[in-house]
Amino acid sequence: MGAAKELFAAISTRWLAVGEPVLQEFESLIAEHPDDEPEFQKFLTTHPQLLDPMAIQVWPQPNLLGSRYPDFVVRRADNSYLVVEIECPAKSVIRGGQASAAVTHAEQQVTDYRDYLMRRHQDAIQHFPDFNDPDCLVVTGLERELDENQIAILRHLNRHRVRLRIVGFDWLVDRARNIANNITRHRVEVIKARIS
Repeated sequence: MGAAKELFAAISTRWLAVGEPVLQEFESLIAEHPDDEPEFQKFLTTHPQLLDPMAIQVWPQPNLLGSRYPDFVVRRADNSYLVVEIECPAKSVIRGGQASAAVTHAEQQVTDYRDYLMRRHQDAIQHFPDFNDPDCLVVTGLERELDENQIAILRHLNRHRVRLRIVGFDWLVDRARNIANNITRHRVEVIKARIS
């Protein structure tokens, strides 16, 4: 049984292509170069599954008809798309009880990219197979540096965004670990519930 579990873990990790060594390298990059956005662009280009575990194709900084350059466009296994704008871990997520300037700027950029792609849909589908209205992801700062009130503000921001999520770089690491743990170590617990 142990050998089968290890084999399954190895296959799952290969499928995810983001094992513990990659996650540790990413955490080191966060700790040692928190303000070096080009290094994060390069790292996430090499390990795009951190951006989305369902990624099957990734375009780093695609030239959108000569006028826009999102950090990433991701095609997922279900043919849905994700447009990603990254900042860097050194920038804050929440400042003064609201989204930081970095978040506001990145959010504006990523929604502009989405709107631009949808306005130019016929051009977009020539470069991005089966392209349709994409989700958006803003990655900046570190969620672990937020206090309880700031976490509540971030949750509120995400609840009120349509097809856009704001996350910290550490959230990418945590999600990758949780997915790997779920695939390799846990069964799905089925629970019957009735809410009256």
